[in-house]
Amino acid sequence: MSKKSAVGVNTFVKILAVIIVLVVFILIIPSFRQVLEGAVQTGECQWDMLFSALMQAGSMGLGGSSEFKSCRARYVNITMEDLYEYQLEAAQRMQVYRKNPKLYDDIVAQGFGVSPEDDPSLYYDKQLEWAMNKIIADEMRTCWNKVWKGNLPIFDQWWNLVDFTFFGALDKGYSEEQLKNIDDWNAGILEVYGPPTFCIICARIKFGRDVRMKFKNKPIASLMAWMSDNPAPDSKQSYLKELLEGQTIPSKLFLHKYIYTVDEPHAIVYKRVNPHKVAAVARWFGSKVGLSEEAVTVNQIVIAPYDMIVKSSEEGGLGCYPPVVD
Repeated sequence: MSKKSAVGVNTFVKILAVIIVLVVFILIIPSFRQVLEGAVQTGECQWDMLFSALMQAGSMGLGGSSEFKSCRARYVNITMEDLYEYQLEAAQRMQVYRKNPKLYDDIVAQGFGVSPEDDPSLYYDKQLEWAMNKIIADEMRTCWNKVWKGNLPIFDQWWNLVDFTFFGALDKGYSEEQLKNIDDWNAGILEVYGPPTFCIICARIKFGRDVRMKFKNKPIASLMAWMSDNPAPDSKQSYLKELLEGQTIPSKLFLHKYIYTVDEPHAIVYKRVNPHKVAAVARWFGSKVGLSEEAVTVNQIVIAPYDMIVKSSEEGGLGCYPPVVD
């Protein structure tokens, strides 16, 4: 058989495999069928990811692409004018918090339940903070929908074919006995094993000078509570409940607190961590970080300073493995 014929046969086999996998997924896996049904209402970016996932499924994880050119990050510049647009909505929700404080998280009930009569200045500041949380929560929700809520294997799986020592565990001089005895929570899976963490930057967020002056050196820690106690648009669920659908947080090692500041640009990032040989890792670290002996793919939506994206987790970054889709 000629080389040209061989290439043709290989291509045909690959396409046939994708078709077979697609049919099996649609007929047997209800969740995948729901994803596909929702595809008709999505944009080009989601279609790119769906096609990549199908290609990987039909080629044992090696046929997909992580270069989603249609998934470029949105540029979001938050100014005071943007915050003013949500002042009325903020005032209405804050009134609800004051009337029913026991129904809401203390951060929301006490922080945003302030009365304009009691403290007009604080009330005004909390209106703006509410509006800023709203803008960021909307971007996070858009991002989660863009990446199919973590339901698709949209990145290549090549690292599963490589021994974990490839990622530097032994290069750092750790013996097996030392690995067993590591007690520092910060020296967990990501630092020791350095597994690929692939990321899609959904939005780059910059804050206008007026916003930076207003909230200078004030970490905003209310976002998670805000998302928990506010319903998402056209949904019966809260923002947080929607975001947690499909997210996997197997231990405190991966817990994200959703804290941000206006002093530097931030990014909304979809982060997919694939712990290599996680069963072996769990045997060494299970008692320390609460991991089971199952391979767990960690899917998360996070907000982080933009310059932290490619920094390793040892340096306090996200540890995204280049190339980052941006």
